[in-house]
Order: sequence, then structure tokens, then C-alpha cells
Amino acid sequence: MIVSGNYVNSIPHRIKDALDRYAKEGCPTGDFLRAVLENNLHDAVGHAHSDSYAALAEICCYVYNDLPAACRGSPEIVRAWLKYHRDKSWGQRKIEAIRERRRDTGEDLATAIAWVETNILEFSQPGFQPYGGRS
Repeated sequence: MIVSGNYVNSIPHRIKDALDRYAKEGCPTGDFLRAVLENNLHDAVGHAHSDSYAALAEICCYVYNDLPAACRGSPEIVRAWLKYHRDKSWGQRKIEAIRERRRDTGEDLATAIAWVETNILEFSQPGFQPYGGRS
């Protein structure tokens, strides 16, 4: 079967949206798309729902032709892509926490940075609020 250049229209919207979020923001995908991204056809077929299975060739064309090569092709590449985005968002959260700490307390930059770094474990807990409160 040869897939025409109009393959994007055959992909279920939820699948295309998930792939786009993964490529742009590093959002993790479900098992089916993760297997497609890792170039693992066996697992992709095993995890596919009927609509995903029906559009598998088109989904593969989209991944190959429209997503960055740096985010697909092997489990190692997919892990690195997710880690890059996770680390990037971690840094952004840290910067936002420092800014909020300075705004809310009037502390100088060095003190706010020290507070954020001292309380770094709080970042990974649900309900974290940058200036020390809990939701």
C-alpha cells in the first residue's frame, strides 16, 4: 500500500494532537504512540486501537515526514527528547519560583535563589506553591 501525500487527513485528531504536543512540548504519549516513535512496529500493532491500527501507515508517514528527526527513531532518542523537555520545564519552574519569591518577599536575588535551592524538594510534590505555601 502506498500512502498518498494527503496522509495527515487520515490520522485521528487525538493521535495527531498527541504527536504534535510530544514534538513541541515533550508531552509523554501513550503506549501505542511511544512504540511508533521508538520505531517498534510490533508493540505499536499490539497497543493500537482499531482507528489507530487503520491509520498506522499514515501515522508512520506523519512521524517520519513531519516530526523532527531528533525526537523519533529509537527508545534512547525518545527518552532523551522527553528528558530534554522535562529538564527545560524544570528550569522554567525554578526561574518562575525565584521571581515569585522575590516579588512576594522583597528578597534580593541571591537570597531568593538560596531559598529555592534549599527548598528544591518541594518542587516535585503535588500542591507546590513557589513561595512556600501548600494548596
